[in-house]
Amino acid sequence: MIKKRQLLDVDGRELSLSNLEKVYFPESGFTKGQVIGFYSDIAATILPHLRNRPLTLKRYPDGITGEHFYEKNAPAQENERTGSKNGVRKERGEGATA
Repeated sequence: MIKKRQLLDVDGRELSLSNLEKVYFPESGFTKGQVIGFYSDIAATILPHLRNRPLTLKRYPDGITGEHFYEKNAPAQENERTGSKNGVRKERGEGATA
């Protein structure tokens, strides 16, 4: 898969997005770009409920049919932006290999 990057300005902050055509949900064909669009659409509603709460992400780098891992706390780039001192801890999910 060719890694195409797209730059997006969000509130004066430039984000680099890649692989927006990557299929995350094979049964429906829902792509990474559509997932980002969904979260962008609901951001104003959901963000106030997430503020100052712990963050745990169940990450599926190859889509929901691939292996997964848990990422706890804010990603490193988020720590830089917010000045947070939380580190990143990753744990392999059930059935994932090291």
